[in-house]
Amino acid sequence: MRYSKKAAVLAAGVASVVMFGSTAAYANHTVVTVGGVGSPAVDVPVTGDNINDSRNAGLGYAANAVSFDTNFGVPMNCTTSDVAGQVHRGASVSVGTPVGEISSLTFSDCTATALGFDVVVTMTAQDIVVRDHPTNAGDPVPVDIQVDANITGTGCDFDASGSVRGEIIPGDSSNDGYIELQPGYDLVIDRAGTTGSSCGGEIWEGDLAQATTGIFALNTSGPNAGVISHG
Repeated sequence: MRYSKKAAVLAAGVASVVMFGSTAAYANHTVVTVGGVGSPAVDVPVTGDNINDSRNAGLGYAANAVSFDTNFGVPMNCTTSDVAGQVHRGASVSVGTPVGEISSLTFSDCTATALGFDVVVTMTAQDIVVRDHPTNAGDPVPVDIQVDANITGTGCDFDASGSVRGEIIPGDSSNDGYIELQPGYDLVIDRAGTTGSSCGGEIWEGDLAQATTGIFALNTSGPNAGVISHG
């Protein structure tokens, strides 16, 4: 039963790749701006903290939790999370192009599976890459956040690698921008315990994982600080 469900998800993923490959690529027509400026190209420091996400209301999580699950419905959530990195001002907003980088991604107060294992989550985040081209200047930008994750705790120990889907939302009067995490089974559990499964048999090597909730409020710093957008 586990194999057939996972195979169906993988087949759907392969189909989407084939469809994407047969679609004409959008030409870039915008660049990343910070404070309304897109040139010259420069990396602008940015930090962010998770904020209230209305999607958590129906999941029984704290309002500001960042949550994940596997393709078999096994949950993990963390009450507190923060990020630090850079925005690539002047980068082309085109599919496959890095528009930012996360150098630090931390999580606190995390539990895994319905059994409530207390775990420590360490994620090494890398590039933030444009996944789909936005229709208009200033629209939210779909992105993939490349990560390697290690989850450790007594009786619950596994690794995952791949990417987390998200959307960069231009800033407003409250914050310079936002990253909203979105579902998409783009993480693969590539190690589970020492025998291929862990966490009371809830996590298995080869399972897939996705983010289900999580919004980060972003703020830039330094001489080039300002609202994040593209135009």
